[in-house]
Parts: sequence; C-alpha cells; structure tokens
Amino acid sequence: MDLSHQIENKSLKQERPQSNEFRPVQNSISRLEDLISCVPKLLHQIKPDTLEEKTSPEKWSKKQILGHLIDSASHHHHRIVRAQMEHLPEIGYDQDLWVEKNAYQQMNPANLIRFWYIYNQHILDLIKLLPSSHFEHELIVDGKRLLLNFLMIDYVIHLEHHLRQILGDDFQCCSKIRV
Repeated sequence: MDLSHQIENKSLKQERPQSNEFRPVQNSISRLEDLISCVPKLLHQIKPDTLEEKTSPEKWSKKQILGHLIDSASHHHHRIVRAQMEHLPEIGYDQDLWVEKNAYQQMNPANLIRFWYIYNQHILDLIKLLPSSHFEHELIVDGKRLLLNFLMIDYVIHLEHHLRQILGDDFQCCSKIRV
C-alpha cells in the first residue's frame, strides 16, 4: 500500500503535521518498541505453509508482506538519513517490483523475521537519537512534500496495517498502545 493511499485511509489526512507535534512521534516510538518486542515471537508461530499461501496470484502472501515491511524499513531508513543531509530529497520506490526482485517467497522465514527485527530496531534507535529540530526537515515521497515528523508517525501506522494482515487476531496481543 503506497503512502498516499495510507494517508487517505487514516486519521492523519493532514499532509504536513505542525512542527510542534512532537508528542505523536513519542507515541510512535513507544508503539514501535512494543511491536519489536512482541511481533517476532508471533511470526515464528506461523506455519511456513500459512506464510507462503497466496489468496490469488496477484496478492502477496504473508511472507511477501513481511518482505514488503523489510523494504519499507529500508526505504524509511534511507528517507530519515537523507532528509537530514539533503534539501528536499525525493525518494520513492516500486513496492511490487521490490517484493518480486527480493524473492521473499523463496526466502527462509526465520531469516526474514530476524531481518525485520534488526532493521526495525535500527529504525527505532535512529528515531530516538534524532534531534527534535530535525523533525521539521522535509522530503518528497510519491510527489508529496512531507515533514520527517509525519513520515515517522506514518511508518508505524503502515507497519501496524500490514502486521494485522499477517497476524490477524493474534495482532491484538501487541495492542497495548495506540499511535
């Protein structure tokens, strides 16, 4: 699901949060900590056949959705760093092509889960170390001018959306904090 679709479907319809909206970032940090601590165990409990099952040829399997979340972490990592170094970097990607070229359907599920965990821990550490003045840095994603603040909040919302697709009712175990 691309960023613009995500924006339309969430209460965060405002394209550019105000620069003083740093509390939502703190909520997102807490939520990401929660997800990192509970999701890997739940993912390891899913049978490999269930992870690889596709409801139709054009839909992603749960394993491919997990791979997409790794791609998303990679691109958000890139966006966070470049937004601090460049004036209005424009960073997008073709998510379907990335999932296809990374061949997630053929990958070892345990390795994907570890990679998801490590990459999200890195994103979390990076966000925690960001000076609040950098939350106002801007970048362009899918033709839209966004604040880094917004991007960090949206990242966790996007993550939760896809984790619900993978985990279904089991995702409720991770629902201590709402973003």
